[in-house]
Amino acid sequence: MCVCVCCRPVEEAAQGECLLSGEEQLTLITESMSITSSDEEKLQLLNKNTELRRLNKELMKLNEEWDHIYHSTSVGLQQRVAALEEESRALKQLNSRLEYYEQTLMQELKKNQHLQEYVRLLESRLHQTDLQQWTRGTQVSLQNQSDHLRLAEVQDLKEQLVALRCQTKIYEADYKTEQKDHERMLQENKRLRRREADMRQQMALLQEQVSTESNQTPDPTILAHHWILSNTSSSVRRSIPPILICLKRMTYKDTYQLQVYALLALCKHYIG
Repeated sequence: MCVCVCCRPVEEAAQGECLLSGEEQLTLITESMSITSSDEEKLQLLNKNTELRRLNKELMKLNEEWDHIYHSTSVGLQQRVAALEEESRALKQLNSRLEYYEQTLMQELKKNQHLQEYVRLLESRLHQTDLQQWTRGTQVSLQNQSDHLRLAEVQDLKEQLVALRCQTKIYEADYKTEQKDHERMLQENKRLRRREADMRQQMALLQEQVSTESNQTPDPTILAHHWILSNTSSSVRRSIPPILICLKRMTYKDTYQLQVYALLALCKHYIG
């Protein structure tokens, strides 16, 4: 409404501004001239025009101020509305949570009530059965004693069973160790037998070599015995085996073949 009212004075003010220059000049002229009735009417119109222009300016200023106030208030109201909507959403969420909590609380209260009723029922039943239990106290005590004895026997049997299991584990471990030792001894015996067989084969080969050369040379034991008899005293011959004396007394002057024969005789003496 204010904008529509102010539009016409604006147009009239524009027209008045166009006429102002001429009318102002006219007023200046009329001041020096005599004033007629028509001039007085023009002067009144000019004064009214200036007054209307002043009012138009004031209205335009008020209109601008009103627009500024309207804009600021509308922006503030929009912000307030947005804040209120946000608060409304938060309140709705809180209300939904409160409803959920109220429902759960009611359910828990109902459960608690049922449990209390069940506890009362159990207490009443226990109170009713107290007299019956008191009359049967002796029987129950005897049964309890027998039960305790049975439990003690069962516990004793369990402990014995645990001890037997431990002993069986120990025996099993000992048996395994003995079995391992027995297997190790068997392997050692096999190894010694193989070594003995190898030594016997070597002795057989040496005896074959000696037998091939026996047609040209005498028996090594006889030669060694003669050498010992000729190179040792009687006390030494009685205390030391002849073959060892033979090997110890031989020097580089003796023949190489006699030394070999004596060594073979020594091997034969110790190996069998």
